[in-house]
Amino acid sequence: MQTPSFTTGDLNLIDRLVRVFYDPQTSFDAVRERETSQDWFAPVALAILVGLAYHFSTIDITHDPHLPAFQDKLSKLSQEEREKALDALEASREHSWMRIPVVAFMSLVVMGAILMAMARSVMQAEVSFRQMLVVKGYASMVLVPEWIVGTMLVLSKGSPDVQTGPGIFVTPALVGTFVGNLMMAINLFDIWQGYIIGLGVATMADASRTRALVTIFALYAIWIIAGAAVETVAPRVPLPTPEVVPPPVE
Repeated sequence: MQTPSFTTGDLNLIDRLVRVFYDPQTSFDAVRERETSQDWFAPVALAILVGLAYHFSTIDITHDPHLPAFQDKLSKLSQEEREKALDALEASREHSWMRIPVVAFMSLVVMGAILMAMARSVMQAEVSFRQMLVVKGYASMVLVPEWIVGTMLVLSKGSPDVQTGPGIFVTPALVGTFVGNLMMAINLFDIWQGYIIGLGVATMADASRTRALVTIFALYAIWIIAGAAVETVAPRVPLPTPEVVPPPVE
């Protein structure tokens, strides 16, 4: 068998992060048992930078008070509620960028813990929290092209309502239905990220690649199905009638 002109140990951090896009297995082989904090911090930091670029490039569209969806909500509110909603939108315009780094690192930590628990329970493998942070961190590189594609779609469409999955085929008749919500919940970039995570878990746990991928995508399917079901049922659940409490007697 012909051997490659390099060994996985020769790959530096930049090489490993670039290879995540087209040869993630090599990246994980190279980093296994050599993990450092840079391996989870660098890709997440890069994704955050691109996410911030998306945010400030599209903010005039995503926070436009004249968007039809936002105007539709305003039409159902009283004058006082409209003013509060507009004030909240303006405040969000100024501070919503903070959510990008916060959500990115929260996702890293939460997913790292979930992956560690999954590897130890399902695969009976002794993996460390740092290893699972690296797996999620490397998979976060997918956010870079996702943010870039999202920016182009929002700017070209002039609307924040964009889809990167089967949601683009949802007809008006399917909007609000379980099938429609399910189609809109599926994101091709999430599937790509799930594939990378599956390879990473299998490598770090020295487990079956098939078993890892099946487990990851089973969890993903449960997540989106449950989310679509909740989104379908929630608007139809009648709000409880508030109990009228008499004022206290002084």
